[in-house]
Amino acid sequence: MRMNVMEANKKIDEYFNKAVEANNSKDYEGAIEYLKEAGKLCFELARKVPAEKNLAMRRIKMYEEQITKIRNKMNNKSSSTGKKQGEAVTEGSILKYSTNTGVTFDDVVGLENAKKIIKSECVNYFKHPEIFEKFKHKPTKAILLYGVPGTGKTMFAKAVASEVDAPFIHIAGADIKDKYVGESEKNISRIFEELKKHKYAIVFLDEAEELLAVRGRNHNSAVSDALVTNFLKVIDGFDSGNNFLFIAATNMPTSIDPAILSRCRYKLNIALPNEAARRQIISNKLNGVKLAQGLTFDYIAKRTPKYSGRDLENLCGEITRFPIERYFETLDKDTDGVVHDNDYESYITKEDVDKAISIIPSSLSPEAEYQIKIYEKSLPSNERVVEATD
Repeated sequence: MRMNVMEANKKIDEYFNKAVEANNSKDYEGAIEYLKEAGKLCFELARKVPAEKNLAMRRIKMYEEQITKIRNKMNNKSSSTGKKQGEAVTEGSILKYSTNTGVTFDDVVGLENAKKIIKSECVNYFKHPEIFEKFKHKPTKAILLYGVPGTGKTMFAKAVASEVDAPFIHIAGADIKDKYVGESEKNISRIFEELKKHKYAIVFLDEAEELLAVRGRNHNSAVSDALVTNFLKVIDGFDSGNNFLFIAATNMPTSIDPAILSRCRYKLNIALPNEAARRQIISNKLNGVKLAQGLTFDYIAKRTPKYSGRDLENLCGEITRFPIERYFETLDKDTDGVVHDNDYESYITKEDVDKAISIIPSSLSPEAEYQIKIYEKSLPSNERVVEATD
């Protein structure tokens, strides 16, 4: 029997909203039961509808953590202690502040078109705002990074912070909904009040679809709708005295509210690496490792279409496992307990590569790839920044 996704999501949100109401009225047992019911439906959705699996599993994790939080509250009768813990979460967990990300554009392989836009619109503004003012050119205040999972959206955002020499503030959308069940829309205002204390920064909103989902859809709760409305009011309220660049990242751009997307002047496709980029990534990961005669980085790059940067990292780890295994197998056989390079294959072979590829395939799902293609078709050409692909 085919599951009605819309009805299932609507029921999940009904349970979630009831959990919020129960929690606010201090009916903690009731809140836990509603969260459990929501989790059960999410599990069924993940099992029966592959396209909904990623979001459903994130929801399950959120509900489980919220149940733990409520149980801790039940075990802790001191309200003053609870308040201090909440304040620590606001500044410690949700606002992750860093003055040095340790990543630059030199570390980001490929994505030349995206880098060009950032340098032109953002780096130049942060370094020479007077030039923008002279020509009445409004600076870019928000950018969307979209793409399938594992392509390095977080790494790219960190590199932007380094390029403009600005603090990097990381906010996870899922954490805001998780930590502030029932009061999320109020606490997002507090978060941005905290941001206003800084003169300038790169504000990275990860998993944006968790926080800024399309309003008015049946599967969205009243809490989610209020979050989007509140976020829009706050981001529009930043004045010229605060130089912020908001970077929203998502694997599911079609799930983000259009009003949020309209604030993002550019939509940058953080795409899967093409063959040339894959070769560079593989070369970086296997730098200094010996290759068997006839094996090249080009061979590995050609064998790995649709691999993300994360996939390639996992693949290289698997490839190097085989010569290590051969080393210790030889060590076990050696009578004097000493192994020399000429005693075994101290290099990577084509067989190692082929076997590793059979074990670590591309993680790209057809659903994720399809959603990105549909979204790109909807974008006007002046907002779309795409990269060369295979």
